[in-house]
Amino acid sequence: MSTYLICLSFLLNAQGNWQAKRSFPNGSRAGIEFFGIQNSGYLFGGLDASGVSHNDLWKYDPGTDQWMQVASMPAPGRYSPAKFVIGSNAFVGTGFDGTTYFSDWWEYSGSLNTWTQKANFPGGARYHSMGFGLNNLGYLGLGKLGGWYSDWYEYNPNTDVWTAKADFPGTPRQNGVGFAAGNFGYVGLGGDDNMAYSDMYMYDPLTDTWTAKADFPDVNGRYSAPYFVINSQAFVCGGYNYTTLFHSDSYKYNTLTDTWTPIADFNNAGPARATKGGFSSGGKGYIAMGESVTGFLSDLLEYNSDFIGVEETDALSFLQIQFNSTSSILNIRNSGIMIPELNIEVYTTNGQLFKSVDLHNSKEANIYLPDLSSGIYLYSILIKDKRVRQGKFLVE
Repeated sequence: MSTYLICLSFLLNAQGNWQAKRSFPNGSRAGIEFFGIQNSGYLFGGLDASGVSHNDLWKYDPGTDQWMQVASMPAPGRYSPAKFVIGSNAFVGTGFDGTTYFSDWWEYSGSLNTWTQKANFPGGARYHSMGFGLNNLGYLGLGKLGGWYSDWYEYNPNTDVWTAKADFPGTPRQNGVGFAAGNFGYVGLGGDDNMAYSDMYMYDPLTDTWTAKADFPDVNGRYSAPYFVINSQAFVCGGYNYTTLFHSDSYKYNTLTDTWTPIADFNNAGPARATKGGFSSGGKGYIAMGESVTGFLSDLLEYNSDFIGVEETDALSFLQIQFNSTSSILNIRNSGIMIPELNIEVYTTNGQLFKSVDLHNSKEANIYLPDLSSGIYLYSILIKDKRVRQGKFLVE
């Protein structure tokens, strides 16, 4: 077996960029819930400009930039519901329709395109809650009904049982962010009727404990800020506060280093806004619709993180990549400066991820690739989650 590398490298030149994609085809809405199942986005419910609450569900395909209506929830329409995703299923419920507050809970199967009613949320009716899916369990809490909540619950989809867990330690609130990265969950920001918050907390499901993390950079906080996660980094974009109203500035939160970094504003692609949720696919993030200073929106914005700056360009020049056919090892060596966030991914030609290795705060990584069949394989080098080099090797 002989093996050789053909290096194909490319460099891009910014801190990410935003562009407008195909708008939602069924009007403008606020109070939506936007989430990802596998590589597609799903937009549920919300309130339109005429005051009607919806129960419809729409699927967005990033590959074709197309929307398609799928099965509606067999329950009343609502805005500001809550959700978490476990595997290929989404769990959606609670919310408000202008008259009635809901505590019902539903499971949507992405593969079957069906809804199934589950055990009601035990914290009672409310809206503006936050949650996330982690390690095949769901977590949900906070929100508003009259006052604000700080309670927290775990949901087991196999038993359809909710269990009360340790309360969120910050001020009770609504409309913050809730996401999972690695083995932990993160909840923060949000606000009440008078102020927005900037604090962030990490939740450890194994110990049922909360830990304060670095605050969001705006001391005036953010309320209803859309967000998405790419690898171990969360992106919080825009939102609302009571000082300067609607925002379009965006930030990257690195959960490994507990640091916030500004990224490109989205004001070149769409107006400043407050909305909910978001999803990522193929290294790109998506936010949709919501409310702006001019009213409700129907647009969809895409963030492309595959852009790098001077620091990453300098670091890239020191990388050496070699494949040893005898040992079946792909060797990546950084002979120059230390790169704190380097990732190497190997793919088959049909785009299936074969292996991924992190080279954090180190100068060398060996990827063992035994028993490769004949054919072409691809590799990607990522620095700070930005794809900076691609190449391929041929196994004969």
